[in-house]
Amino acid sequence: NKYNVRKATINDYTLIAEYWQNQDFQSAFSQGIDIDKIPDKEAIINLLINQDALAKEQKNTFVLIWELSNQPIGYCNITPIKYGDYANLHFHIVDKALLNSGNGEEFLKLSLPMLYEEFELKSIRAEVFNLNEIPQKLLTKLGFKLTDEYATTPGDWSFYQIVKKYVLD
Repeated sequence: NKYNVRKATINDYTLIAEYWQNQDFQSAFSQGIDIDKIPDKEAIINLLINQDALAKEQKNTFVLIWELSNQPIGYCNITPIKYGDYANLHFHIVDKALLNSGNGEEFLKLSLPMLYEEFELKSIRAEVFNLNEIPQKLLTKLGFKLTDEYATTPGDWSFYQIVKKYVLD
């Protein structure tokens, strides 16, 4: 199978950190991210290492790596995680040449069951910047339901924005 999803290891954290370090203003903005709030590379790596050390019931962040033909091209993560209840989903293709290629759908189809099982989740949610239409279309295609729209600062790296909340039960 050309699509492989696996738990992230310490060897993957540089890929994730560099993805965020290499964001330009427009790429960050389109995802609802304030480029000035993105931590430096070491801080991102340390956050992931620290989460790795926790028991799964204590984790607030968990990452799955997406490999296409054995090459890591993206990842999804859940944060925050309320073990046995719900988690918020985030997903990124780090190889810009592969954006909008349909790979995200295939990877999420593999990832979602793994996330439900690992954390005994009842639902997975996504709060998407209302101007970021591509993930909204993908979430809908995967069976997520649009349940709400509101103004918030959805994450530590985000700016205040209108988000659309999608839920998969």
